[in-house]
This record gives sequence, C-alpha cells and structure tokens, in this order.
Amino acid sequence: TNNLCDLLSLTKKGTKEIHNILSVNHHIAHASSSYYTSPFREAAILVVDASGDFYNDRQEAEVMSQGFAHDGKIELFHTEYSDVHQYFTLSIGHFYLFITYQCGFGFGEEGKLMGLSAYGTNKYVDRIAEGMDFTSHRYLTDHVKQTVLNIKQKEDSFQCRADLAFAAQYLLEQALYRVMNQLY
Repeated sequence: TNNLCDLLSLTKKGTKEIHNILSVNHHIAHASSSYYTSPFREAAILVVDASGDFYNDRQEAEVMSQGFAHDGKIELFHTEYSDVHQYFTLSIGHFYLFITYQCGFGFGEEGKLMGLSAYGTNKYVDRIAEGMDFTSHRYLTDHVKQTVLNIKQKEDSFQCRADLAFAAQYLLEQALYRVMNQLY
C-alpha cells in the first residue's frame, strides 16, 4: 500500500507484512517535504535539525545538510555529521533544545521558546556567544551550558527565561545566516 491511512489501518488489524515501504534518508525527507510542495522549479536547500539519521557503523548522526533542487530533483552536496563524542556540541538544534529545556519547556516545544523570545532582550547574547565557535560549528559547548546554568541559578524569573530565549533565537539565526550565505 502507498496510502498512509491504508498503512495505519493494516497495522491496527495486526497485519505482519507491509510491502512497498521505502526508507528515505531523514534529511532528504525534510528537503523533499519543502521542495516538492513549493511552487519553485529550483531552490537552494538547507536542512538543520538536532539530528538526522544515525549511522551506528560510523557512530555519527547528520546535523546539517546543504543542497540544491532543480527540475524535480534534489541533490544534497554537503552533509555535516557529529560523532557520538561531540554529538551535542556540533548541532545548532541541540543548542536550541538545551535552551528550550532550561526555559521550562519539553521536547517538541521549541516553538514556545521562539514565542517567548519576543519578550526578551539581548542581555545574555554576548555571554552565551562567547562559548560558541561559529567557524567550526561548535554551539553547545561546556562553556555555553555552564553559562546558561549560572544565569538561571542567579535569577530564574520570567524575564530571565525570556532573555535566554531571545539569546537562543538570535544566535540560532546568526548561525543559520552564516551557513545560508555560504550556500548562496
């Protein structure tokens, strides 16, 4: 079956064999869902998330992919991987998720952090940015984690969380601007 509703109904009925399922790379899936639903014939592609597919044989996970789409075909020409030892430091998505948790939200609630950022100021931007290395894409370093935890320990108020959210949103955008400028 190729229809998701049919697939779900089969699994609920206890069907053990389901045919014609195509496994697709995580970042290709993100790129496809954006490009193939857009009105554009050609497009630059940037996929950034906490982590894409994890490759056990290499002990790595995808953290960012860049590519180009033209006439219905997608090509990812550069993918960055993070090994398990640097897994959290090399992902801008994990940086954003860490701040999301520190502001009291859970997994999948990054949109709430983005909304909270509108109430913040740039009070903590420089302090957090000091621990980041935009050139080597090291975002969630021990220095960044300790800085955020120290800030929260001294003052854990609504405004503190809003200022942390602002810093996270601003630094995320700065990191993505750098990558997009290279891609363009």
